[in-house]
Amino acid sequence: MAGYSFRDQQVEASHANSQSPKAQGSVATSPILSETATSSVLSTKAVVVLGLVFNLYWAAAVLGQSQWVVALVIMLVTAWALFPGSARFSLLLGGIGIGMDFMLIQAGVLAFDAEGMPLWLVLLWLGFASFVWIMRSRLLVMPYWLLGLIGSLGGAMSYLAGYRFDAASLPYGIELSGLVLLLCWGLFTFVAIGLLTTVNRLFGGRYAKPFRF
Repeated sequence: MAGYSFRDQQVEASHANSQSPKAQGSVATSPILSETATSSVLSTKAVVVLGLVFNLYWAAAVLGQSQWVVALVIMLVTAWALFPGSARFSLLLGGIGIGMDFMLIQAGVLAFDAEGMPLWLVLLWLGFASFVWIMRSRLLVMPYWLLGLIGSLGGAMSYLAGYRFDAASLPYGIELSGLVLLLCWGLFTFVAIGLLTTVNRLFGGRYAKPFRF
């Protein structure tokens, strides 16, 4: 041990660093890992379960409307408690979505029975934003063009579905309103992607998913 010099330590460290070139290459060629490594990647089972839960939440909001507000609040608070960080992101992204809907209402593209924006719609936006945060480990590794396509089509179709269920009115008709909603949701989706990427980079490690499905 007496003859073990600092130079010997340097040689050993250099030798260790030269090992596992595949591991080194994988880190260098996976830039998206830096954004998602802090949050556990959801399993396929978890994605399916979460998707079903959000669809149930959406149905309770659109079909139940004011009658299911208490249930919506309970589900939302439960999600915030189980997934730390979802409340913060929910208020950020949900606030943007609520602002977009408010402008659509003022422009006459959307109309509801209640004056202004109904509470169930506000809760739906907060729930949707929470769902996006919880799913971030899957969303951030998808191509942006695919997310934009899914977001714009899915968002516009959700409003048309709400129209079919008499949850909302489209004063300008399905065709024109559908086109406006498609464009708005396309823009909103790319804003959401940028916000999700930024917030996850800053706070994702602090709010890693606490359990696995």
